[in-house]
Amino acid sequence: MIAVALITVRKEALEAFRTFETHAAVVMAEYGGRIERTVVVSPENTPNAVIEIHLLSFPDAKAFAAYRRDGRLGQLDHLRKQAVLRTELYLGEHGPDYFVASRRRNRRPTGDVPSEPEEAPVVPDPGLSFAVQNAIRKDRKLEAIRLLREERGIDLLQAKRIVDAQVKAHRQTYGPPPPQMDSGLGRLAWLGLALAAAFVLFWLLG
Repeated sequence: MIAVALITVRKEALEAFRTFETHAAVVMAEYGGRIERTVVVSPENTPNAVIEIHLLSFPDAKAFAAYRRDGRLGQLDHLRKQAVLRTELYLGEHGPDYFVASRRRNRRPTGDVPSEPEEAPVVPDPGLSFAVQNAIRKDRKLEAIRLLREERGIDLLQAKRIVDAQVKAHRQTYGPPPPQMDSGLGRLAWLGLALAAAFVLFWLLG
């Protein structure tokens, strides 16, 4: 689940607001949520305030609701009330990835030859941590599943489904990973090269 919050904050109370948000982010993580990105806007018509736009991600609406009910947020609410003038909250889901769609469109054959129907692109999950994304990029699915379970506290099947979907999305965008040389074959290749080099050296010096 994705949430977008538009928060108008008094400039003189910006420090108090960011103290609240820093503590809230810690609580949020316990429910699998995170602040993916923030954008700060300084409107010309409100010189004494700024707008912070927060892009949030949660596993689902239930997790988001549980986070908002957490009593620790209430203990810090005086900081928020001191700083915030207005909050607009929009809840939604992941939308289409236009970058992936544009790459697939550019790969379609031209001319009158009909193309095969293409599989719908999988939307990447922006809530994945860098460690999980890095494991997926390196095609280390087991490592990505383990990291995701540790981070979100989810079961094996749920973690596998998420990782499988992200691997599929990554391959739709960048293609399959390059084949890895088997370690045994690699050692044999190096041994063959070493023997060939020794033979050439023996022939030159003999």
